[in-house]
Amino acid sequence: MSEPARAAEIRRILVALDASPHSLPLLKVAAELASRMEAELLGLFVEDIELLHLADSPYAREILYPSTTQTPLSRATMELKLRTLSEIARKALAAAASRAQVQWSFRTVRGEILPAVLAAAGEADLLAISEAGGPLGRQRRVASAALELAAGAAPVLVIPARGIAPGARVAVYFDGSPGSRLGLLVSARMAAATQDGITVLLGAADAESAAARKEEAARLLEGENLKTRYRVLKPEDTTALVRTLRAERPGLFILGGLEPRKKQQWAELLLRDTTMALLLLDNSEQSPPESE
Repeated sequence: MSEPARAAEIRRILVALDASPHSLPLLKVAAELASRMEAELLGLFVEDIELLHLADSPYAREILYPSTTQTPLSRATMELKLRTLSEIARKALAAAASRAQVQWSFRTVRGEILPAVLAAAGEADLLAISEAGGPLGRQRRVASAALELAAGAAPVLVIPARGIAPGARVAVYFDGSPGSRLGLLVSARMAAATQDGITVLLGAADAESAAARKEEAARLLEGENLKTRYRVLKPEDTTALVRTLRAERPGLFILGGLEPRKKQQWAELLLRDTTMALLLLDNSEQSPPESE
């Protein structure tokens, strides 16, 4: 199989960091993906302008744990805390990139978290975020906005708070569309270092279509020496989708193809009802190359 044409475009993976424990699983998975894709990690830390505005209030207080002692909170104190968190995030990114042996860069910006992350996402080929964590639920709002991006043409990687178990199985949806063909080829890259192989969910309305999908998928995966399981799935049957993925227990599900709104609905459903990571690819009409 030749290298995926569009996979080569995943050269810059933006990781939205907040220096919380939730960032560590996110960094690990993003670094592994960067290694498989030969991509660069771009770390972003946002100094939350809302926290600085809060610190400007004469009534702002900081509660020191575990003593519960309250002390005045000033802008200078908050700026120092944010700089400290930024440095923690930078060091964590550097360590993850070093382990994965990938190039990396890091920057800190000041502003509202959601607009800053989404603006930076336009400069990368993939946005990697955690679905949980972050102060006052901000990270969840970022995740929700990221799904809106994924409903269009922006690739997004959403990682559960607990991360992904090492060597976890990879599952991928394949319906013959350009986006799903890319997903299949990327899944082969991701599964190459695991012993558990991949599960291909064949999106097909009938047995004849399922057979054609399986033949095409096998041709694209030819020469990869992967343990591959095939499962047939009717695209409208979301109950079967969740049931099948729970039975397969993949650590990562790669979803390309589908029309934008359906892709977003599937992603929201799977984030709610399963515990796996999602890699949501775009719906480009440019097809990857055929097998050689």
